[in-house]
Amino acid sequence: NTKVEYPEGKIAAGTKTATSAAITGYRSSFYGTVTSKNEITSSIIRGLAKSGNALKNGSSFTVAVPIGAMRVIIAYPATLRDVTSIKDVNGLNAEISSGFTKATVDVEGANGYTAKSYKVYYMDFANANDKANKFTVTI
Repeated sequence: NTKVEYPEGKIAAGTKTATSAAITGYRSSFYGTVTSKNEITSSIIRGLAKSGNALKNGSSFTVAVPIGAMRVIIAYPATLRDVTSIKDVNGLNAEISSGFTKATVDVEGANGYTAKSYKVYYMDFANANDKANKFTVTI
């Protein structure tokens, strides 16, 4: 200040409030298909499509099953409950969860962050899938 009045720079008296938001990290869930029946590893799981948010008990999502798929994989943090429903959209929404095998796999976080246990559900096809389909999954 050069001791010259500057009305536009005046700080007005009064009260101001602000809202603060917390940033909370979460583990993504993964789902999709592969064209081989190799061992399911952390890197295979992380190569699948991932959820854009933290899934929770009761969440539903759709898995696209393209032509040529040999295996469908669904993986989410083991802190959530077991899958409650998997429906075959093209098959009149028939319940097909009994056709999936459940496993537990340690999946690394982003940038190689410490691995956490994930519930992994997978279903193998006898032959490459010959018709595009969708499965609706509910945790």
